[in-house]
Amino acid sequence: MAKANLWSVTFSLAVLILCGGKSSLTHAGPNLRSTNELVNHRKGQGRFSPFTSRHSARTPPSPADSQAAAATPKTARSWRTEAETATRERAPSAPSSGPASSPASPQGQNTAMEGGYGAKVYDAVYRWKDYDGETKRLKAILSDHGHPNGKLLDVACGTGQHLSRLRDDYEVEGLELDREMSAIARSRGLTVHEGDMEAFDLARRFDVVTCLFSSIGYMETPARLQKAIARMAAHLEPGGLLVVEPWFAPEQWRDGYVHADYVDDEGLKIARMSVSRTDGPVSVLDLHHMVATSEGVETFVTRHRMGLFADWEYRDAFTAASLTVEHDDQGLMGRGLYVGKVPE
Repeated sequence: MAKANLWSVTFSLAVLILCGGKSSLTHAGPNLRSTNELVNHRKGQGRFSPFTSRHSARTPPSPADSQAAAATPKTARSWRTEAETATRERAPSAPSSGPASSPASPQGQNTAMEGGYGAKVYDAVYRWKDYDGETKRLKAILSDHGHPNGKLLDVACGTGQHLSRLRDDYEVEGLELDREMSAIARSRGLTVHEGDMEAFDLARRFDVVTCLFSSIGYMETPARLQKAIARMAAHLEPGGLLVVEPWFAPEQWRDGYVHADYVDDEGLKIARMSVSRTDGPVSVLDLHHMVATSEGVETFVTRHRMGLFADWEYRDAFTAASLTVEHDDQGLMGRGLYVGKVPE
């Protein structure tokens, strides 16, 4: 009897630790929300702005500095998905602050799961995301700018959640780097091209090009940001719109922020945890996953490196691509939105 009670207590403690001791805050039946979204919702925010930052905004460069930045060579491909940001793709660099970086192959990591497994759990992990509300807001913005319909390309379209909600009003296509993500989007009946946002050329133009859910942050450097914006602008018709949802600015980011997502479905349990840090002007998130299905429990780690660009760096990229640009402070989910237009 004593051994049975000891086992019960040990099991309960393990569950409590895995759930962060706060499962009641994030568990709402099968539809679970991310913990940081719950915190920000209570503060009326959709981003990290409730927190103070250790990183000051960069000042605009001189003309000489701008020329030097434009000459910076590309150092890495652009990533959208967890499957393609796997730790094995990048050796970790030493952070400027925050906890020490994880080893390239963390102990206990099942590297065989790094390939396409992140894509398979992507929609479950981001179930809290209000795609319906975001798409409604996006359609209103496009209509306000004279594009209630037409040809639309979504760059870094992921699993096609936005596109599947836009196709009633637009002729939609997507661009996605990750094959697993592309396959999921195509299973929704969508046309998806595989390509890198820095270098793609579809040999045709669109009335609207979008790049949502902060995917632009994967460019990491201002030089690569400008390349991506230029490629997207090159696919626009005269008078066309480029809509980009930014990643966090330097003053919005906080090192050491502990984040977790949980999924508690029948036959599928997911725990995903991370601690934010920076490597110079780049935010770094090592996402530690634990996924349980009827086939067993798998763990894997994916790395996300995303540039913390200042407002003027986004505006400079749009201007360099010969676009006029305006900024919507709220955007689709509280992160703001840049809307650029090609002169007619």
